[in-house]
Amino acid sequence: MIFLSVFGLLCLAILFGAYKLVGSLQARSETLLQLKSDYATTQQKQDQILQNKNDLKTYADLNTIAQSVVPHDKNSDIVTLQIVNIARKSGIAIDKGSGITFPSSNLGGAGQTGSSSLSQLSRVPGLSGVYELPITVQQGSDTPVSYTSFLTFLANLQQNRRTATISDISITPDKNNSKLVSFTITIIEYIKP
Repeated sequence: MIFLSVFGLLCLAILFGAYKLVGSLQARSETLLQLKSDYATTQQKQDQILQNKNDLKTYADLNTIAQSVVPHDKNSDIVTLQIVNIARKSGIAIDKGSGITFPSSNLGGAGQTGSSSLSQLSRVPGLSGVYELPITVQQGSDTPVSYTSFLTFLANLQQNRRTATISDISITPDKNNSKLVSFTITIIEYIKP
């Protein structure tokens, strides 16, 4: 009988020990699964960081291009030179002085406290921090150009890297030669100072 009692106690001890061991293994298993999940997440983030660093190196030249596409300042001298060169490439001679005009500046006016970099600019609705600068390009009736040259000029403007749109076009045929035209276009250049 003692033997059965000892045997019964031994069985109970083994069952209790097994129960505690299974509980401990389950807790450690859950901890291990959580650590494994955390490791996978950390590894994935590290891989993404490495990919981002490689992308920054790969696309560094695109940043330079983006700076020229959406300039940070209005630099009217460079814009004027670009338009004159595009016109010349298209067979059109535009006068730098009177053929290209910018809006009059509001600097120096009564009560004006704005930045000189924002003078002549107006906000683009819906695009935070983006401004527009209207530029008028005119080829007068005293020096008309061929319609083909005008179309080439428009196509070359479209190929220019600066972000701009043509918002207004006025074409007038020459009175003496219907193949020649004079024109006025308004180009809206976008700037993000």
